[in-house]
Amino acid sequence: MCYHADELTYRTINVMQQFLFLFQHSTSHASGNWAWLGIATGEGNAEQLQEMLAKQADNTQVVLLIPSEEVILTSADIPAKQASQIQAAAPFVIEEQLACDPSKLQVSSKRFQNTDKLVQIAAVSRTYLQQCLQRLAALEIIPEQAYADSMSLPVPATDEILIHPQSSERLLLRWGKNQGTAIATELLETWLPMLLSENPGITKIQLDSSTATVQSLESRLNKATALEVINAQLSINSAEGYAQAVNLLSGDFRPARGSLNASDWRWPLRLLAASLVLVVASALVSYSNDKRQLQQLDSNIETIFRATFPKVQRIEDPLIQARQQISMLAAGNSDRSSLIALLQEFTPAVKQYPNVILKALDYRNGKLEIRLQAGNIEMLENLRDAIKQQGISASLSSASLAKEGVDARLLLSVAGQP
Repeated sequence: MCYHADELTYRTINVMQQFLFLFQHSTSHASGNWAWLGIATGEGNAEQLQEMLAKQADNTQVVLLIPSEEVILTSADIPAKQASQIQAAAPFVIEEQLACDPSKLQVSSKRFQNTDKLVQIAAVSRTYLQQCLQRLAALEIIPEQAYADSMSLPVPATDEILIHPQSSERLLLRWGKNQGTAIATELLETWLPMLLSENPGITKIQLDSSTATVQSLESRLNKATALEVINAQLSINSAEGYAQAVNLLSGDFRPARGSLNASDWRWPLRLLAASLVLVVASALVSYSNDKRQLQQLDSNIETIFRATFPKVQRIEDPLIQARQQISMLAAGNSDRSSLIALLQEFTPAVKQYPNVILKALDYRNGKLEIRLQAGNIEMLENLRDAIKQQGISASLSSASLAKEGVDARLLLSVAGQP
């Protein structure tokens, strides 16, 4: 059974009947719209969703699918064995990949088997996740689980990658247990070779043949790679199928239960709200003292920073600036492919575009991937060309529409470097 809405296609084969999968439309759609599949299939605004839910059984379990553009999926080697120790360590392990404070992210992690060397990690903005859950809470819905929508594809074999055209402009990809993403269709030829070079174990591609765009995609794939392309019918995961992905609803986002019947938690929630009021009132009493202590702490940090790095004239973020200074001292700034050298080539170009917002940096093996946001794709292409004029190889690895423009990933490396 297939469902078509705004060119989005959802396959719902073998979905357990007591589960409802909710998909929040990507930012290119109306912010109030939802799509759903499982025990019922359709799309609509909040009122239509609530009307549909009213017809379902009280024990219906809800799974929330979040646009993959909002989710970081990665893995890391964490020696800890206890789940609580792994969860506590995960935010610090991925800190070097981020340009923001890890405390602003909801980070979930899981080692699926004791024999697995790597811990799988998923992270999303706490604010974004909270907004999604609040919208559902207003409808008396508590999701039991939440995943990146790329995890809705089946778990691929270790030597393959799955590609599903969710629309004419957006592709879902999944490889490995907890590895996947969504990219703009137009970036497939540029992005796929980079992914395959980083994952040499992938030897074949499974392309979902259930959509009208499969022939054009197969042609583009043959141009981008020599790997075997297999046409297949990809079905959306059943509830058990998500067992190989990391649930974002962990820690303080873990729900008491994922049922549509809210009567059993409504009163405890009200008691919790009353408790929060008391906590806030108590916090306000000591607010002025805390503020003075924070100001004193900021002053101490600035004093220590200036004493350690006297050549830095302007202090904006002492932690990030200190890391940059240490990296420059350690590398001697002699390697043109070092993080500092690549940033020095990037900075003059990006200054020409004050509306470009940097979100995250990921530096590995002489290559720097920058997550950023711009007003439009043309601005990103102009920035890329400006960087190339510095003698640096620059390419857009992905780009997708966001609320305030276009989110993209820009890959920098020394020209000619493998």
